[in-house]
Amino acid sequence: MVAALLGFSGRIGAVALRWRDPYSQVPYCTFGPRSGLAGQVRVFVTGKNTRALAFGPPFLATETEVTCRGATPAECLGHRAKDAAGVPNCEALQCACQPEDLATPPWAFMTRMLKEIQPRCEHAGNKSETGSQLLMVGLGGGALPRYVHSQCAAGTKLESVERDPRVIEAATRFFGLNVTTGVHEVEQADALDAVEDRARRGRRYDAVLVDCFGAEPLVPEHCRSEAFVGALREIVAPGGRAVQSVWRPQYDALLEEYQRAFGSDHVRGEDVDGTGADFLIVAEATS
Repeated sequence: MVAALLGFSGRIGAVALRWRDPYSQVPYCTFGPRSGLAGQVRVFVTGKNTRALAFGPPFLATETEVTCRGATPAECLGHRAKDAAGVPNCEALQCACQPEDLATPPWAFMTRMLKEIQPRCEHAGNKSETGSQLLMVGLGGGALPRYVHSQCAAGTKLESVERDPRVIEAATRFFGLNVTTGVHEVEQADALDAVEDRARRGRRYDAVLVDCFGAEPLVPEHCRSEAFVGALREIVAPGGRAVQSVWRPQYDALLEEYQRAFGSDHVRGEDVDGTGADFLIVAEATS
């Protein structure tokens, strides 16, 4: 299996390994390369109305998995390609989704991330008129932002930053992403640029969640550099937390970056599922 050969688990290869559905074997559609963006973004739609977003070679990395309410719409099943050569461009298609309530997220790392920020968002409505301010780096199909909003109190404000416009388009066309001013706003920007810009403007957040991966799947430079982590430290409010998801090959180096920026006593790492493959880095900002 691809996942075992690469030493990864969980989100990796989820499409190929978990789904037993004829519609999951070939993408519903793909977004091709764009200026400055190589590779493809693949969208899968199953007969059970589950959607997935995958990067890189087929079935290598599943970025998001969302189950939509009801049966798969007929218009989403009527023009399926039989093989990869016939997969249409996503820009010409639409397959609506009303996501099911996300009481339980599809992956353990989401549950663990929310556990780390829960004290910063569960009483947001009583905290101030504006509620808690949260920032998310990496959008995917919008499953994690939806889960955060389902568990945090009314009044929570969430901003998401996503570098790849194809991912934003996929999330809105096929995953039911709801972008609402003052509730969940999405910015198309490089992660480092976006975080540094917020630091220059003096923005502060009660929590920052970083789920930023490329096709390999590894955390790209702009989501793990000294400059990126340093800017995160500037925008996390006192008592707030930054939480980043990372795989084992990059864990030690990234943990050191966080320790330098936040201080060793305020940073810890957690094995998400006990396999030693998928980790969270949790950093708390002091006054």
